[in-house]
Amino acid sequence: MEGLLGNKRNQKYMTNQEQACATSIYGAVSSELEGKGGLYLEGASVAVKPCPPDGDGVEYGYAEWAFDQKKEEQLWEM
Repeated sequence: MEGLLGNKRNQKYMTNQEQACATSIYGAVSSELEGKGGLYLEGASVAVKPCPPDGDGVEYGYAEWAFDQKKEEQLWEM
C-alpha cells in the first residue's frame, strides 16, 4: 500500500469511499439514464470520449474498441 500511496500519479486517481460509490449509485438511480443502455460511466457521469491512444490504464474515457456502431448493428441483426 505504501508503494501505491507514495506514487504521485496514482494519488491523482485515488478516491474516498463516497466518491468510489458515486458512479454505481448514479447508474442505478439516475432518471437521466432511464431507458438508455450500453453506456460507459465514470466519475458519476457518462463518458463522452475515448481515452487517448497514448493514454494509460487509469486515464479517463473508454477504450475506442468499446463502442463500434457497425458491429453493434450487425449483432442486433442476428
